[in-house]
Amino acid sequence: MGVIILPALMRKKPGPTMKFALTVLSILATASHLNAYMLPSVGTGALAKELQDFVNLVPIDKVLELTQVYQARDKEFQWIMTFLQSDDMKGFVEDVEDLPEYKTLMKYLLNQGLDGYTLMKDVKESMAANIEKTNVNSNLRITGGIAGYVKDVSEVISVYNMLNLFEYKVATSEVFKNFLHEILSLQYENLYTSTFTNPHFQRILVQLNYLYVDSNTFHTNFFTFLIAKALIIKSTLRINFNLLKDMNPQIMIVTMVAAASVAFFGFLAYRIRVRSNDPDLLSVLPLEDNSSLDEDLKDILAFVPIKEVQRIIERYMEYDPQIGDTVSFVNDQKRFILREFQNMPEANKLINFLRQNGLDVDSWQEKIRCFWKMSPKFIKYDPSMAAGGLTVMINKILETMPLDELHELLRQKVKYSASFRRFLYTLRSKDYLELCNAIETNDVLHHHYFWAKEGGLEITFAIELFNELHAYLTQALVT
Repeated sequence: MGVIILPALMRKKPGPTMKFALTVLSILATASHLNAYMLPSVGTGALAKELQDFVNLVPIDKVLELTQVYQARDKEFQWIMTFLQSDDMKGFVEDVEDLPEYKTLMKYLLNQGLDGYTLMKDVKESMAANIEKTNVNSNLRITGGIAGYVKDVSEVISVYNMLNLFEYKVATSEVFKNFLHEILSLQYENLYTSTFTNPHFQRILVQLNYLYVDSNTFHTNFFTFLIAKALIIKSTLRINFNLLKDMNPQIMIVTMVAAASVAFFGFLAYRIRVRSNDPDLLSVLPLEDNSSLDEDLKDILAFVPIKEVQRIIERYMEYDPQIGDTVSFVNDQKRFILREFQNMPEANKLINFLRQNGLDVDSWQEKIRCFWKMSPKFIKYDPSMAAGGLTVMINKILETMPLDELHELLRQKVKYSASFRRFLYTLRSKDYLELCNAIETNDVLHHHYFWAKEGGLEITFAIELFNELHAYLTQALVT
């Protein structure tokens, strides 16, 4: 069955979902205002339109006030702003512009509808500008230091909303998925690693270390501080934040322009922070909406003719010898198998994550236990009632289901249910891979696998079926 039916649901290859893109776009949006800026577009403007949605999520008033307070009161932050207009920083940016990878990227952005050259022009202007010393009349409390600035900014921005929008774009926008695929390709490796190899940038890091400034924080969040300076320069340092509504919109336009351009050669952050395309469970934010995995599962099961499926399973338990042997094997060995899973930290971590995202694990375990306890025993072999083992039984079950309608429901879940998207994240996470590795290397489970295979059970088919279901949920479903 898994070889015949499930692949029919896998209609397209997926684009990857990357944590890096969220990081870049969150920072890109830091310097925007809902009613004050439209990204510069060319041609169709398709990519500019997609990124505009991220721009519109950020409270510019709060970010601007925070940045100005740091510039007025924090010595370490002031040093960073000074370093950004140094000759070495200017030399670094010029070296980046000379890279063939940079030129390739800018050409791609133009072709996709985003004017990257305009963005870079404003970044350079902001970097070269002097910041006038001013006093800021604000009661805002800050953490302090450049690491504190990064922390405080991340608390002002709704990362949850950014993540939710990012997931939605990956699920629904070909333009956005193509953008991610392009910027994460290996052809830009020299661009990603430029801060590690460029002599100008390395000299800046040495000078920061000499001043006992955290050079690693600066390196990792380099483009964040470029955006911060653009905010200070382009806001004209107005202190009365109630007057922001009267500010020339062009000021905020240039601010956002400068912010966005930093992302183009800030892709190196992906290499600094994320060495894998797979998220880990700790990186997946908790739910803040009303969705839950319990409701998702109930909605999905509503498409399944439960009574008819139960009759098929019970009939095979009673009259198919292979299924009968499978039931006997599970009954004999389940306590040993369950004990191994209970002792796996990887399994417990995954279960706790599912609980936190609204799945009533204990309730579903009890339902499965009751079903198994009440299931019938094997009576006799009767091919007129049931035959073909697990493969045929699964095919018969699938024949009862409206697969096209179920596929569409799952697609809607991807778009509108944050809990279901987090479940898909789970299936792509490092923690899930670690669980799979723990299962494969467990000696007790390995022995049970061998015994099941020797006993003629369709264990290989069951694993293949599970793998195809995993591929459908993590690949075909999100294209």
